[in-house]
Amino acid sequence: MIPDLQHYTCSTGDVYPSPLGDIDPDILDRVREWTVPGKHRLLRPFNNYHVIVPSTRHGFFFTLYVGKDIAIVSCGVAQNEAAEAEIWPAIERMYLEFSDHVFENLTRNWKAPHMPDKMPWLAVVLLGPVPHLLRCCEWLGDWERCMAWAWLTGRGSAAAGM
Repeated sequence: MIPDLQHYTCSTGDVYPSPLGDIDPDILDRVREWTVPGKHRLLRPFNNYHVIVPSTRHGFFFTLYVGKDIAIVSCGVAQNEAAEAEIWPAIERMYLEFSDHVFENLTRNWKAPHMPDKMPWLAVVLLGPVPHLLRCCEWLGDWERCMAWAWLTGRGSAAAGM
C-alpha cells in the first residue's frame, strides 16, 4: 500500500494528507510530462503559467511562474532519505531567505519550518506576490499535489520502492 503524501505548507505549518486515490489517473498522465527537467508551459486556461524543473540527484523540485519571471511557488518532494537530504535543505533555505524579506511584517508568530516526519512528503514555499497567489489559490494546492504524485508514480517510484 502506498502511504499518503504529506502536503506541508512552510508558511502556515499546515500538513494535509493526500492519498493517491484522490487524483484521477488521467490527470497524473497529463501532468507527468511536466515532471522531467526543463521548462514546461501549462495548458489552457493556465497557459500564462509555466513550471521549471531543475535536475536533482534525488527527490523532485519544481517552481511555478506566471508571466515571464514571477515565481509563485516552489515545491520539493522526498520519497526516501537520500531525497530528504537533498530537497529539505533547499526548501528550508529558500523559505528562510524569502520570509526574511516578505513575511517579516505579516507574521507575528513566525516559526522556522520543520521537515515533515513521514514520507513521502511535498513541502511548499509560497513565493508570489499576494495578488498573483490570490488568482491561483483555488487550484494551486491541487496542482502541487498532482505534480508530486505524477513524479512519485513515475520517475520517483523506483527510488521509493513503490
